[in-house]
Amino acid sequence: MCMRKAAEGLRRLGAAYVLDASAAEAVALLEGKAEFIQRFKATSGGSSGSRKGRLPLLTSHCPGWTLYAEKVVDPSVLPHLSPIRPPQIVQGRLVKTCLLEAHNRRQLHRRWRASNPLFALQSQLESRFRKPEASWEPVKPSEVYHVFVQPCYDRKIEAARPSFEVPGEPGIKEVDTVLTASELLTLLRESGEDCCGGCGKSACEKTEPSNLPPCPPHSEVLTDLFLGNLQARRPAPLLCAVQGNAGSGGFLEHVFREAARELFSIDLSASPLSLQKKQNEDMREVLLKDPKTQKVLLRFTAAYGFRNIQNVIRRIGKVNGDALGDFVEIMACPGGCLNGGGQIAEKADEGEKSQAARRQRLESLEQLLLETCVPPAEHPLVLPIYHYIATQVSAPQGPLNSLVGSEAARGWLSADWRSLKVDSEGKDVMSSAVLKW
Repeated sequence: MCMRKAAEGLRRLGAAYVLDASAAEAVALLEGKAEFIQRFKATSGGSSGSRKGRLPLLTSHCPGWTLYAEKVVDPSVLPHLSPIRPPQIVQGRLVKTCLLEAHNRRQLHRRWRASNPLFALQSQLESRFRKPEASWEPVKPSEVYHVFVQPCYDRKIEAARPSFEVPGEPGIKEVDTVLTASELLTLLRESGEDCCGGCGKSACEKTEPSNLPPCPPHSEVLTDLFLGNLQARRPAPLLCAVQGNAGSGGFLEHVFREAARELFSIDLSASPLSLQKKQNEDMREVLLKDPKTQKVLLRFTAAYGFRNIQNVIRRIGKVNGDALGDFVEIMACPGGCLNGGGQIAEKADEGEKSQAARRQRLESLEQLLLETCVPPAEHPLVLPIYHYIATQVSAPQGPLNSLVGSEAARGWLSADWRSLKVDSEGKDVMSSAVLKW
């Protein structure tokens, strides 16, 4: 219901389409898992693949962390970063390619029906509910304005990265603007209807978004990347990819489970992973042990907040970073994405919150994400997205397991993280790099 109300509010603000990002998140999770599996096999000598990276693998879906890594961290750490685009940018590329093509096909089909005498009566009836078009030309990527809603201000910087542009369209960003959740709430309030203006305020209780009606069930506004009816999606319009630890994308949860199954043939229980606290609440780890010998097979770490990020960096500089294990999910915000600076704040009169209270609030928010869990590989849009990517790079289509982690998919979904501390000649360019951003 919340999604439908938000869609209605955005429709009133002029949005043509409102989408959820679960498909892009599922693709990013699948590629992250494939990257880790390939690196682990290469490191242990179990694969002769040409793409060899370093362990521990550090996640790269937090823009605060990746920007810090490029600007401040020693360049030797960057090869540890996952070379996968963050979900926001995966969605951005798909919006200005896949969704745009679907939109143009739909409009062309409607023009054809309107001009075909076999559908004349139906076209006349349909035209009563749509604005007439004197002429039609395909919409170009430069004519699409893509706005993303996030809990994080740093996503604005991520969207502005020069490398995140539409293929073949220099200067055209894949994400044009990022609004935080709190900014969206303010925007909906201040542009709300039914306010008489007599109170002298830009918004009042009459314009609260909670009073918005939901988007109609058959509206074309709330849709997906292929212009399907999002509200008719089964089992639910909003999907979560993992069954726990989902507040920061679920990378640790998903990759750990899949690595246990693919590398060691160990199927874990369906209950969320239990992460053990280390130095503090935002530094936790989970271990996979051999059922017979109790030897540690995998060690995954969650490190949230810059204090813990600095601990991670120092350890990587030591002998292979063994204390960190094989995989580190890094987030700049203490508590992860759900505690991002752009989140809607609690009531001001509630005062300061203890860490326990913060944890309780984050857990309650996470439960809202977990109402409907569908594994990434089972998301209804994932296979069509991979088939679309294959067509974009002239690669053969096939079953999902042959496409995930393939060179074709990786080339379309890759990110290029570069150190801004040194240039190609090894000279310090930190000051000029900061100015470029």
